Formats: sequence, C-alpha cells, structure tokens
Amino acid sequence: MKSPRFIILGVLLFSLACSFPTLALDNTSTPEAPLPVNTILPTAAPELPTPEPQPILVRIQLVTTSDWTALNLKDGTAWLEHDLISFSEEATIAELVGSQMSLNQSIARAEAGDSVEMVVEFLFSAQE
Repeated sequence: MKSPRFIILGVLLFSLACSFPTLALDNTSTPEAPLPVNTILPTAAPELPTPEPQPILVRIQLVTTSDWTALNLKDGTAWLEHDLISFSEEATIAELVGSQMSLNQSIARAEAGDSVEMVVEFLFSAQE
C-alpha cells in the first residue's frame, strides 16, 4: 500500500498539471510583411589619423642624501623647455645638461646624512 504522502504528492502534481492551459502552436499564421534581409555587408572602419602627442608640463623635485645624483631622461621623450625653479644653497652642483639633471653636495654632508634638493619644471613631449 502506498503511503498517504505519496498519494497527496500525486494529487498535487496532477492538479498543477491540469491548471496550466495547454499551449497550442498556431502554424497557420504568417507575418504580414516579410522581414527585411540586410544585404549590406559591414565595411572596415575608416582609419583615423593618429593625433599628435601633446606636450605635458611636469614639475620634478629631486631630493638626495648622496654626494652626487644624476637623473637621465628616458629614450623616446624630449624636454622642449626646462626651468630650474629652486635648489638647496648647500648643493655644490644643481644643473641641467643635455638630457640629465645633476645634483651634488659635499661628501662630508652626504656622510652626515644631510640632504639637498632641486626643483625643475619640464615641458615634455614624445619623440617620433
């Protein structure tokens, strides 16, 4: 004999199945107008000219506790203009030569752990 739970579950499933309307597919209807067919094939996007790189204004503060420090410009860039804004009066050299920033101080100050600094403003641009 089947358990009452099994019978109740069967009755519930049967009532659920009967409560849903049946789906009848109507294959006799046709669309009023045929769907348009896209016969135009996509073309490649036009090549746009590469924009010219824009110059960038950068301010660099170089601080060191070494007796000499050099910062070189990486290949592929160029500084169009540069301006030495400030430098420590204890610096023995604070200059811009070619594509290099140089900042020096006496060995005694460096060994004592003292620092010097320089602030430079550059107008950078990418080189082609």
